Amino acid sequence: NPVFQENEYFKKGSHIIAFSEKNIESIASNAEQVIFEKKKCLSVNSPIFVSDIGHILATKAKGIGIIWCKKGNKLKISLRSNGKVDVAKIAAKHGGGGHKAAASFSIEVKGNTLKFPWKSSL
Repeated sequence: NPVFQENEYFKKGSHIIAFSEKNIESIASNAEQVIFEKKKCLSVNSPIFVSDIGHILATKAKGIGIIWCKKGNKLKISLRSNGKVDVAKIAAKHGGGGHKAAASFSIEVKGNTLKFPWKSSL
């Protein structure tokens, strides 16, 4: 019965969406306040849900959300903006690119020490 199948797919899909949203909120809640490019930002480590988490952080920070993760010998840094800050300009200063609301750049990791381009504001 096609109607039954559609209902089952809808039900499974809504469970997947709810699970994803719960994980996104959980990751975003672990963000810490940092100072980057003379601006207060929220930063969190996550290799997944980058855009969704970034949107939440940029909104909460009233400016920039930073989502970072280490991949191999690179520290990948994604920036999201609430629209008031042009993160493409910031990323370009660090060798990256993007557009006003979403941009990224990478930093080479030397050894086991992660050196971030921001400072903790705590």
